Parts: sequence; structure tokens; C-alpha cells
Amino acid sequence: MSVSFRSAKSQAQHIVKQLASHGIDRHSHKREGRIHGLGTERCTKDALAVFCGWLKGEARGDLNHVTRRDCVDYLEQRSEAVGQSALNADRQALNRLLSVTHPGDSKLPVVRSEIPKILAGRAYTEAQVAAIAERQNIRNALVSELAFRTGIRAHEALSIRPIAEQPRTHRQWRSDLSSGREDHVQYTVQGKGGLIRAIFIPVDLAERLEARRLTEPVLVVDRGIMYQSHYDISGGQKFSQSFSAASVRALGFSHGAHGCRHAFVQDSMEALKKGGYSDVDAREITANLVGHFRDLIGAYLR
Repeated sequence: MSVSFRSAKSQAQHIVKQLASHGIDRHSHKREGRIHGLGTERCTKDALAVFCGWLKGEARGDLNHVTRRDCVDYLEQRSEAVGQSALNADRQALNRLLSVTHPGDSKLPVVRSEIPKILAGRAYTEAQVAAIAERQNIRNALVSELAFRTGIRAHEALSIRPIAEQPRTHRQWRSDLSSGREDHVQYTVQGKGGLIRAIFIPVDLAERLEARRLTEPVLVVDRGIMYQSHYDISGGQKFSQSFSAASVRALGFSHGAHGCRHAFVQDSMEALKKGGYSDVDAREITANLVGHFRDLIGAYLR
């Protein structure tokens, strides 16, 4: 693959020129992904320039060779940093890009920003999660427990592997992530942006997980993305729907499966500080455990 050495701004401008349709009735061509206004042209160019910079930083090539997976990974990473309106604008720009590089491809899936999601306290208690799991089938119940004990996102359950089979991404991880979890079993999951991080599963829960190990992995499609799952467990949208429905049946309300992630963050912070860590170190360790390298967990502590 020949990678362009032009600047991100120049690459973005080249794509936008191919999309510009100034002076043409937008209402008659609104499904074609064309750009009819100068404001839209500027916003699209700016969004694509930022995306191009991300591609270069991740060693994923240039705008002409972008893949659908690149776009989804980028949107998922952005969802932790920007609100829904900005994320929607990025998605629209990427859909326009794909209309040039991959004509005929379906639209990118809608990705929800985590910024509004974490404005209010949503953590479940251990007893509440147990009550929810009792109202799920075994494939979903096991993931509810995993989410509560490890802080994984719904779709990350589809990528669980022992760390020997799926090494974590080379990043500047804390060396003491296992503090207080030395007796746990270490696995990895693939999270937003393709980041592979370590998770620590209690021994009894790991044994139940291994009891559902598949002889051969299966391909699972969730929200248009394909995963190779090695365990007979649920994950992704199907799990999220199961969790919310079971939560309503058990408790009369639902904070969504993401509430398990909130609970994990809070429990981790409490345990680390009881173990002698400062608030700053506890935050950094916990952030790494849920796949962050910046302190984005503050709102989870409400």
C-alpha cells in the first residue's frame, strides 16, 4: 500500500473537493452525501484533518486507504472525549469520506458519547447485580458478573482471551495494575480504538468462564463490527438489552450495563485507597484498568 506523505490538511482538502457540489439543489441530492454549503465544507475538512492526524499517529495509513474499522475505532475513542453533537458531526464527515473511498458501503453505526452518560451516578451494588443476573440466562448472567468485577464494556465481552493468547497493547501501563488482585486470573479484552488491555478476573469466575470455552472460536457481528469470540457467552447489544430488561424486572429501573463499569471504578478506588494508595495513584491505576490513559473517571465516582 502506497501511503500519502501529504499533510493531514492537504489530504482532507483533496477529499472535500471531490464532495463539493455548490450551487446544486441539496434537497434533490440529500442522500448522496455531497457538500452544498461552505460551512459544511469547512467542518468536514476540519473533521477529516483531525481524523487523518489520528490515522498517522496510529500508523494506519492515510485517508485514501481508510477502512470501515478505522472509522469505527476512531469514533469509539472520540466518544470518550467529545459530546454527542460533535461525535455526530465526526460520523457524518467519515460517512462522506467513505462515499468517496468505498462507494456503496452502508453508513457507519451510531456511536454514543460517554460524556452525557456519566453525568449522574449509575453504579449498581453487588446485590443488585446478583438480582439482575438471576433473571438472565447463563450466557448473559456471566457477562453481568464479569462487567461488575472487571469494568468491561458490553462489546468487550466478545473479545475476552487469556493474556498469553492475546497480549495487551504496548503502552505506558502502570506496573502495579494487579495490586490487590494478585490472586486473580489475568485476561485481556479489546476495547475502544482497538486498545487491548489487561483485566483481572476472580478465580471462581474465571473457572466458570473457562467452562464455557469453545472448541473453535465463532464470528459474532455486533453493531456492524465483527468479533472473534472464544467463549459461549453473550456480549454487545444483545447483552446490553438483556441487562436492561432484567434490571427493570428485578429492580424496577435500569441504569444500563454501563452501571457495572461505574461500580467497578468506585470499588477499585475504594480498595486501592484502603490499601495505602493516594487518590492520584488510585485514579491512575483505575483509569488504566478501564482502558484510559487520562483521568476520565471522575464522573464515574458520583
